[in-house]
Amino acid sequence: MGAAFQPIVDVAGGRIAGVEALVRPAPTVSFTTPSELFDSAEQLGMLWMLEEAIRRVTFRAAAPWPDDVLLFLNTTPDVVGHPEFADALLGAAHEIAGLGPDRLVIEITERASESRFDELRRAVEELRERGVQIALDDVGAGSNGLKRISQLRPSWLKLDRDLVSGIDSDPMRQRLVRSMVTFSEGAGISMIAEGIERRAELGTIVDLGISYVQGFLVGFPTTRCAAIAGGAVTRTLEALSRC
Repeated sequence: MGAAFQPIVDVAGGRIAGVEALVRPAPTVSFTTPSELFDSAEQLGMLWMLEEAIRRVTFRAAAPWPDDVLLFLNTTPDVVGHPEFADALLGAAHEIAGLGPDRLVIEITERASESRFDELRRAVEELRERGVQIALDDVGAGSNGLKRISQLRPSWLKLDRDLVSGIDSDPMRQRLVRSMVTFSEGAGISMIAEGIERRAELGTIVDLGISYVQGFLVGFPTTRCAAIAGGAVTRTLEALSRC
């Protein structure tokens, strides 16, 4: 198992604001996608062990990054809701110089169990109190998005790529996203548009008021950790300057 890292770009500030850690199954195993790996771990009751291993690999990779680059970690709701999660997360981060809770963003995926939502909400409150930020992934894709936003009170919303793809030619989606931007600004929540692959999409997203973007246009996932601190910034800004 390995990890890749994709930059999250602050278009207005012209910088890499954060990096999302992505899981890459080892070529020697039978899993072809991260979803297959997580599905199997869930069935075997091994999600906690899998995510703990991913965190440790990711934390070591993030050690040389600039202090102002946030680390976004995809985490399943059942793991976040575990009573020992906050201690395990911050204990592992404490072992890495310069990786304090203020640099961590727990990105909660849609794999939510409705029966355990109260546990998730309490865990998120504890993480927030201890300085960790919360992001909600795939906003606009799931059926319980409004409940997640209203009860988990995230710092970040990640707009689902299905809303972003082709948004430049879809007035209906533009109106929908504009209303989400208005809500987010009023609530003090930052929005990230995922899946940006075309300049026209980027231009429309920026016009709608979203300043954080992620996608192949502005940065491919890379396993070369040093590129996040240097070369990726240059390539990203060059891509933006051409839009």
